[in-house]
Amino acid sequence: MRHSLAVVQLFRILAILAAMQITSAPLNAEKPSAKSSPSSPASGGNPLLVESTLPYHAPPFDKIKDEHFVPAIEAGMREQLKEVDTIAAGSEKPTFDNTIVALERTGRLLDRAERTFSNLNAADTNPMRQKIETEIAPKLSAHRDAIHLNGKLFARIQELYSNRDGLGLDAESNYLLERYYKDFVRAGAKLSEPDKTKLKAINSPRPSPPPKTSTRKASLCCAFKIPRGSPRLRRCKTERYASASCRHRSLATARAGRSTLGK
Repeated sequence: MRHSLAVVQLFRILAILAAMQITSAPLNAEKPSAKSSPSSPASGGNPLLVESTLPYHAPPFDKIKDEHFVPAIEAGMREQLKEVDTIAAGSEKPTFDNTIVALERTGRLLDRAERTFSNLNAADTNPMRQKIETEIAPKLSAHRDAIHLNGKLFARIQELYSNRDGLGLDAESNYLLERYYKDFVRAGAKLSEPDKTKLKAINSPRPSPPPKTSTRKASLCCAFKIPRGSPRLRRCKTERYASASCRHRSLATARAGRSTLGK
C-alpha cells in the first residue's frame, strides 16, 4: 500500500515538473541568448557578418553559402573605409598608437570574409565562386586604392616615419611603421593627384573572365568530386592523358633533335 502511494506521488511530481517546463518554454524563447547572434536580424542570416564562436574563430563552413560572400565583402569594405576615414581625420597629433595600431585594427570584417572566400575558392571552386571572384576583384582593387591614396592618412604615416628615430619604438614596432610607409609609397601615395587618378583607372579594369589556365586547373580539381564511372570524368581523364602524352612526344622529339645535332 505504501509502495503504491509512493508511486502515485512520484507521478504527480513528474507531472508538475513537466507543466513547469512547458510553461517556461515560451518565456525562454522571447529572450534570445548572446550565442544566437549568427541568426540575429542584424546579420541577416549571414554567418560571415559576425565573429565565429568556433575554436580559433574558424569559419562555420556548414552555414556559409556562396551568396553570403559578396554582401559580406562589400559590408567589410564600407566598414573599413569608415574606420580609415576616422583615423585620417583625427585632430590629435599622429602617434604610433592612434595611427599605425589603429590601422592594424581596421578591416576585421573584410579580412574575415575575404580570407574565407579566397581559401574556399582556391580549395573547392565552382562556377558561382569563379563569377564572384571576377565581380569582387575590381571592387577590392578600388578599395585598396581608396586607402593607400588617402592623402591625409599618408601624411600622418609620413610624419611618423620621418621622426621614427625619436619615437622610442622597439624593433617590431619600428619594422611595422617602415612596412606601412613603404607599402603606401609603392602603392602610389606620393604621386600627384592627376597621376593618382590615372593609377586608379589602371588598377580598376572592367570585370573580365578568369584566365583560361586557372579555369582549366579548377575544372581538373573539380574532377575529383565527379562520381566514378561518369562519362564526364572519363573525358576529363582522357584530356589530361592526351595532354601529358603530347608533352612527352614533344620532349622526345626535342631530345632526338639535340642528339642528331650532336652527331
